[in-house]
Amino acid sequence: MRVYLAMVAKRPDADLSRHLALARSLLSDVFPVPLETVDAAEWVRAGTALLAWSNEEGADGRPPLIVRENGDGLGISGTVASQRDVQRLTQAPVLSDVTADLSGCFSVIRVAEEEIQAVTASTRALSVFHAENEDLHLVGTRALHVHLVANNGKVAWNEVALQTMIRQGYFLSDETPYRGVTALGPCSMLTVKGGRRSIVTRSLPPAEPMPTSARAKRRAIRQLGDALVAAVEPLSAASASVNLALTGGRDSRLMAALLHAGRVPFRATTNGLDTHPDVIIARAIAANLRIDHTVIAPVQSEAKDAVLVPHPSVRAYEVIRACEGMTSAYESSRSAEDRA
Repeated sequence: MRVYLAMVAKRPDADLSRHLALARSLLSDVFPVPLETVDAAEWVRAGTALLAWSNEEGADGRPPLIVRENGDGLGISGTVASQRDVQRLTQAPVLSDVTADLSGCFSVIRVAEEEIQAVTASTRALSVFHAENEDLHLVGTRALHVHLVANNGKVAWNEVALQTMIRQGYFLSDETPYRGVTALGPCSMLTVKGGRRSIVTRSLPPAEPMPTSARAKRRAIRQLGDALVAAVEPLSAASASVNLALTGGRDSRLMAALLHAGRVPFRATTNGLDTHPDVIIARAIAANLRIDHTVIAPVQSEAKDAVLVPHPSVRAYEVIRACEGMTSAYESSRSAEDRA
């Protein structure tokens, strides 16, 4: 996982040193992994900065935490298909001119002197968050980090937004748990320049007409399949097997098929009791694909006659801390020790 935080001063003569020190000191609060596993990098100029942290083991062919070219700094959260795509992101005057054409699952933050550009891909699986105060514009990949730096280290909850998470289990809009922090929408680009922030959203390309012939249908399916396999192929460079959270659901079954087709080494983990459909189906898939499979049973009573479920407030807190509300509070969030 990579964590990025960019800031740019609203006034040319502003000193960022206090805000940078605060951002560094908050890392243990916003990056829920053991700090001894974290590497860091920084790009700092007068009035602008990009801070980066990662707990990834080794480079695995991925770009460095901060790509430095032509005096700019670039951070990529997630995965792009090739090194050539990284070069396109560093060279494009406007990031959104190239991001729509790139494969992968990612978001990007780029800084230059007194300027920030940030973009999200169409899925927004890796979010970008933004906020401001009287001194700074802030853009980052962890909503809490952006919020704490903007709010001088104090938490101010967005109660109106939180009620949707309490009722639905997740957020229904671009709101976040924290007052004044907003998620950048999919296919959107945020620019901070001259002390002002602007956001432009591009429409998704229109769907092509339904193929009418059998040959055209097969071609469309083949193109989609090839594109999906190409999206996971960069994971084959990882130094260790990819871990797939495998359930009986369609999404994880599709991911297993893609990883297998892309010849990406992977193993699977499933949460549940032996009698749960997720476990039964996941075991069948793992056996068919001949991959290692681990089943993590839920905590049970001493008599093994009941599953012990944490209080909803604890579950909601863990989801906000680990996932910032980007997944349901009804899901189980693994502890920091388990994620290490």
